[in-house]
Amino acid sequence: MTISHKTDRLYFAMMTKDDGDLMLNLDSDPEVMRHITHGKTTTAAEMRDFYIPRMLSYYNPAKGWGLWKAFRRTDDEFIGWFLLRPMADDPQAVEIGWRFKQEFWGMGYGTEGARLFRDHAFGQDNVRKLVAIALPENKGSRRIMEKIGMSYIKTYSHKDPQFPAETVVLYEMVNVLSE
Repeated sequence: MTISHKTDRLYFAMMTKDDGDLMLNLDSDPEVMRHITHGKTTTAAEMRDFYIPRMLSYYNPAKGWGLWKAFRRTDDEFIGWFLLRPMADDPQAVEIGWRFKQEFWGMGYGTEGARLFRDHAFGQDNVRKLVAIALPENKGSRRIMEKIGMSYIKTYSHKDPQFPAETVVLYEMVNVLSE
């Protein structure tokens, strides 16, 4: 595994098609999935046939687009992942996201990693804006968005071709260096 980024307490490496077991373990906890799929867990077939191909569709190691597995430096424990991917409808916008094992919630790891990946995204040429979405009741994710400097923009019906429409909140942050 090639470690590409580190913070005080975490280190990160890009996920590949071979990391389905880590992703499946995370997505097998109904509480983790509560703010994503309303608690519906992911099956091995869904991981293999849908989620891994979806991840690979935006995977770009040169730019850092993809899922980044996160580990604690103290014990090498996998805690979850971070996402960076370009927005299909705005090539100058990058989506940031995260998902963590329940036992690591509320420890500040989300904010620590999100700051690193915010800075990584804004270090790329032509990235003008960082965006994130969450279900309105997902207070933990909204708190992370605010702590890294993102601002609430709107609540709207998010349409994803692979999922039913969902009411979400949109947060954004403009790269002041791009203006």
